[in-house]
Parts: sequence; C-alpha cells; structure tokens
Amino acid sequence: MAASLTVPTEVLDILSRSTITIDRLVLPPEQLDRALYEKVNKAILAAGGKWDKKAKAHLFDRDPREALGLAVETGSVVNRKQALQAFYTPVELADRVAALADPKPSERVLEPSIGEGALALAVTRREDSVSIVGYDRDVGAVLRAKDALLCSVISVIDFLDVAPEPTFDLVVMNPPFTKDQDIDHVMHAWKFVRPGGRLVSIMSATWSHRGGGRFKKRQQFSAFVEGLKGEVVDLGGDAFKSVGASVYTVMLRLTKPEATTP
Repeated sequence: MAASLTVPTEVLDILSRSTITIDRLVLPPEQLDRALYEKVNKAILAAGGKWDKKAKAHLFDRDPREALGLAVETGSVVNRKQALQAFYTPVELADRVAALADPKPSERVLEPSIGEGALALAVTRREDSVSIVGYDRDVGAVLRAKDALLCSVISVIDFLDVAPEPTFDLVVMNPPFTKDQDIDHVMHAWKFVRPGGRLVSIMSATWSHRGGGRFKKRQQFSAFVEGLKGEVVDLGGDAFKSVGASVYTVMLRLTKPEATTP
C-alpha cells in the first residue's frame, strides 16, 4: 500500500483554489500565515513538488494533478517518495558514485530505476561519450526533466521483471532499501553486467556489518561480495540528509570476472 499523508481541511481549501497544471502549482494570491503555509507546503512536497523562486510556483517532474486532486477529494495525498522508495541521489553523492565507477570512453552504461537521472548525469559529466540506458515507469517525465541527457529510457513498472542480458560495461544504481530490496536489485542488475564489467551501487549498510547479521539473505550477499573482493565505501548516516532521509549507507563496487575459455 502506498504511504499517504492526511491533509487538514484548511490545506484542502488552499489546494482547491490553487492553479495546477501539467508541471506546476501556483498558490492563491492571498498571503498565507507561516503555520498554514508550512502545512500546505508539506502536502505539496509529499506529492513531489519543489518551490522555484524564479517561476514563483511549485514545480513537479511529473503531472501533479492526479495526486493533488486526490488530496482535495479524499483528504489525503500519496507521498510519492515513500511510496516509490524514491529518495533521489543528491548531486554530490552521484559524483562520488561516478568517480568510483570510473566510466571509460564509449562504454555502455545502465542506470536501473533511473528516477531523476542523477547517476547517469554524473557519469556523463566524467565521460561524455558513454551510452546510457535507463529503466523508469514514466519515460516522458524523465526525458522532459533531463533533456540534456542523451540516453535511452525504457518504460517499466518494476526493474526486477526485466529479462537480463549481460551486455553492459557498467551499472550505476541507487535501489530502494526497504526489506532488503537493495540486495534483490543489485543481484538482478549484476546479471546485466558483461564479463569484465563493473557495478557500483549505493546500498543500505545493513548487510555489510558482521557478515550480514542474523538474516540469511544478508549473510549470503555479504559472502557474494567477499567472494568477488568487492570494494565497500562507508557513507555514514548523512548521505541523503539533503533530500530528507537519514539512513546508514555504503557504496559497493563489484567487478565481474572475465569469461574463461575452455
């Protein structure tokens, strides 16, 4: 079930009188007191909006009318970040991932669940001749928001349902963490890496402590990483502070062994 936020009646009134279009929300012209504005802003943020001073509006990377219309009709708004586990990668962290990934000229790069494309953009900043492929449930939104990014984006509901082909030189990723989903996503993405290729992922730190703790999946994944002599970089608990999340994370770098000939 998607996470939701209950919206107070006074906030519903403001939303119902706002101008909402395909990518923005403009509040009514009256001056809101600070306390009420904070409540309104909380609902808008939950739906994926962000204040833009130049536009004098809250901007969205996807059409907000469904989510905010739902708020007005039902008194609740889906918190898109929580529902999708979409704590998007801050620019500084994306650059650290790209540095560890070390893209080479003309490599084929995959970013699963591309979201806002932060990792793909960071990779292209380091090596602009790479070819990027991404998977996302809303292709049009990603292409509109990241028109400077020359890449192929394939629309899917769930990356785990995509049949893998080991054709990528490099995979960069920031998968969802809840209930060890990051382990599932990394193991699936590993199947897309060609022999000799690399994978760099942001992950929860849970599996990396004391062999994965008491959970069998974490223990198995820890052994998998150890067997490949994977590089693990501790990011601490503040890597996602700028996007409203506090979770202990690591960066993982794996290299797939070259294919052996008989």
